[in-house]
Amino acid sequence: MSPLTATIFYSNSSCIFANAIQYSLSNKVCVPSSSKCVKVTQDSYIRNACVPETVSNPQDIASFGQKYFDRDVPQILSLSSGANCVGTVKGGWQSLADYCMPALNTKAYVAWKLTFNSTGGIFLSTYLDHNCTSTGLKDVLPYGSVDAQSCQVDNTVSIVNYQGYYIVTAYTGSDCKTPLNVEKFISPRKCQETPCYQHEFGDYVTFQCATNIDSKKLVQSTFNEVPTYKFTQYTDDKCRLFSYDRDYRLNTCSSGRFGDYAQSVNTTIPDDGSSIQLLYYSGSNCKGQLVSNLIYETDGTCTSNGVVVFNKRLISSIPSLMSQSPSASLNGSTNSTSSGVSRTLLAGPYVSQ
Repeated sequence: MSPLTATIFYSNSSCIFANAIQYSLSNKVCVPSSSKCVKVTQDSYIRNACVPETVSNPQDIASFGQKYFDRDVPQILSLSSGANCVGTVKGGWQSLADYCMPALNTKAYVAWKLTFNSTGGIFLSTYLDHNCTSTGLKDVLPYGSVDAQSCQVDNTVSIVNYQGYYIVTAYTGSDCKTPLNVEKFISPRKCQETPCYQHEFGDYVTFQCATNIDSKKLVQSTFNEVPTYKFTQYTDDKCRLFSYDRDYRLNTCSSGRFGDYAQSVNTTIPDDGSSIQLLYYSGSNCKGQLVSNLIYETDGTCTSNGVVVFNKRLISSIPSLMSQSPSASLNGSTNSTSSGVSRTLLAGPYVSQ
């Protein structure tokens, strides 16, 4: 047998679908585990498997590991193969995106995970705690792309079982004719298109699938030159690790769930376009009491784990949009948030990632 051993990680004792596989070299003969897996932490179980001698390159290792995962989910493969990624594979990981893994052979951090952004970039984040929490985040580094295999710090990085992109468009009403926002992200499992329906968040949405996406063309085709802004949500308060982003139609009311008290939100902008103000209302259709407002600067400043940018050329060409926007404040404040109101534009991604 090959000295390459696979340690397979599961989230429960049934050990049906893997979360990650650690590949490692050993001087000992590989001995596979019995059919039962072993509990190593409160929510982690493992068992071992032996990699056949004929399996040695990244493509074959990916195929070997794929059978342990749900067949519909993509994985990220990172294999250590020496300087410039030209040597023999010495070990590595095959894992689901956003899965927290223990850091081995280093004291610089104790855990790490790999994630995607909305344009297919792969990122390596390291943590000073074992649960990969936002407060324990240490560093975030670019780590390749879904577009092609690459060499990252002597590790061959590629995506396995790529499922393409989801495009989720939310609309202002049940006829799904006027787009409110559009979001794209790497599909966390086999992509399935759906016609217009009311999502649990309250929006009417459609789901589309795509192999690749031109972000600018997507926004242009969705909104047809209507002024928009992009909101990017991060997991940490320094806006380092990407969570999701959406392009929004300006000055358009969005109804849904926004914390405990708000049922809708609208946006206003000053004449100079330096910021966007979110106005949260107690009723749907931006009616009822104004319960909170929040200001995001549009210069890339990180505010409440988020960043806002917009197309200033389009906005400046439609001055009436700004003059018609309502203004509001809470107790004389222009940058406050009421208890129980979400500090993000929407409740989160439409599909769990």
